[in-house]
Amino acid sequence: MTKLVSKDSIRKTLIKGRKSLSGDEISQKSSKIFKNLLKIDAIATKKRVLLYLPINNEVETAEILAYFKNMGAEIYLPGYFDGQWLCLKFVQETDLIAGPFGTLQPKYGDTIEGGLDLAIIPAVGFSKSLIRLGYGNGVYDRLLSDSRALMVGLAYDFQIVDYLPAKPHDLRMNFVVTNSGVLAKS
Repeated sequence: MTKLVSKDSIRKTLIKGRKSLSGDEISQKSSKIFKNLLKIDAIATKKRVLLYLPINNEVETAEILAYFKNMGAEIYLPGYFDGQWLCLKFVQETDLIAGPFGTLQPKYGDTIEGGLDLAIIPAVGFSKSLIRLGYGNGVYDRLLSDSRALMVGLAYDFQIVDYLPAKPHDLRMNFVVTNSGVLAKS
């Protein structure tokens, strides 16, 4: 994709592309993304992992969740309690409630003690220089602003753009994993 003038115009184009995906396409591409994620050696040792549960045709995370549970990792999900976004411990699917923006989150407010080792996060898009474009609400920017976690973004190939106008608070990933491979921070 060529350079577009604003985050909003990029966002609209990429969301339209994601909405056009069929359930089968999402499943197939997400499975490839999971296999490519496993090519990042550093993830195997991570024990406190922030994940997300997909909305709006985002990359599926069921295989990733199962992988980290089998590895004995503590899983956290973004959740909104008492006027702030937190990393809340995931125990099981029956303990989830509706959160803001159509997300699911743990119904209990058990937050992480210490820091995250790994944050696997969605996006509307990423630049080739691994800058994240979200929905514009700043949730992940605030949630992870002080984190030292390994940052890994998940996206379909078409969500990678040449350029994004960036601000200092915009998250930069260590890796972005797509259905065709892994982009790494240079």
